[in-house]
Amino acid sequence: MKTKTMKITIGLTLMVIIAGIANVYSQNDISKDGFIFSGGLGAGQFHQVNSSAAVPEYNGGGVQPNYNVISNYLGSGGAAELNVSYKYNKNLFSARYTGITGLELFSNFSEHVSDFALLYGRTVEKNRFVFSLSGGLSYVNGVKKGFVIPNKNLFAADYEQISYTAIGFPIESKCVFYPKKHIGIGAEYFADINSENSFQGLMLVLAVKTL
Repeated sequence: MKTKTMKITIGLTLMVIIAGIANVYSQNDISKDGFIFSGGLGAGQFHQVNSSAAVPEYNGGGVQPNYNVISNYLGSGGAAELNVSYKYNKNLFSARYTGITGLELFSNFSEHVSDFALLYGRTVEKNRFVFSLSGGLSYVNGVKKGFVIPNKNLFAADYEQISYTAIGFPIESKCVFYPKKHIGIGAEYFADINSENSFQGLMLVLAVKTL
């Protein structure tokens, strides 16, 4: 009887130990500190403030520049991002490159804007999901439309290209699901607020951890 009771006790003890070890490893899958490399593709919208873009108008058989300044110009296009982060406890330190290229069918070039950003954020972990919210400072550069160049292209509008730079305030919020220990997939909202060409967008991201 004592032998049977001892076997049952040992068996239950081993089950508890195994369950505890499994629980620790399942938690550590996403909670360990280390580097996270991620990239994403999606769509974005940019909002140029005090743009010098001009509206083409027909005048005397040719396209002439209209010198009325457009103060709020909206555009959209494809977005891409590369991100390197280091997670320490619930702190997240990140460096990112994000860019948007406009979709232009009847123009001599496509407008684009990008930022190089350093961000600090916080993370919340639930089961195999990791939620994060970050903000920081960025260097923004890009090319936007200037005045129309008249009588140069019969099939599309030709614009002067204006390069610009600015200091911005980047924001990003992510939700990543980790079905595997080192690989996750999720969604991200990103934005950059600046004086030249603020932008925002959504993208799908793939994350790889070295944790």
